[in-house]
Amino acid sequence: MEQMGQEVKQRWWQRFQTPHNEFFHWLFIAVGGVFVLLLVWNILNGLQPQPDRKKVQAVFLTNGQVYFGTMQVVNRNYIKLASVYYLQVQQPVELQSQEITNQPNINIVKLGGEIHGPEDAMFIPQDRILFWENLREDSNIVKLIQRQ
Repeated sequence: MEQMGQEVKQRWWQRFQTPHNEFFHWLFIAVGGVFVLLLVWNILNGLQPQPDRKKVQAVFLTNGQVYFGTMQVVNRNYIKLASVYYLQVQQPVELQSQEITNQPNINIVKLGGEIHGPEDAMFIPQDRILFWENLREDSNIVKLIQRQ
């Protein structure tokens, strides 16, 4: 009788064990699959060019504006541009009696002195950026920024 009780226990345990193991088998496969997908996604996102934080970047926007500063990727949708400068072009006033045309005066202006008083950082949507580039240390823009 005792042997019969052990057989019943064994059969019951085998019935319970088979679906249970199958569940953990599929759970392991699902978790492994998610892990692989996350790994591939991170590798593909890591292939995006990253700005050199030691250099100044020029950021060219789709509306034709250009800003200079240190760029940092915030997330997939935005970048942060700090220590922001932009170009200001002043056209000389032409007198009607003179035909001499002067070259426009180009100045570099630090963001923050405008009438609305912005902070010295910009958050720019990535879909508004046409392209960006790291500037060399001997760039005229970098030299102008260092003088200020």
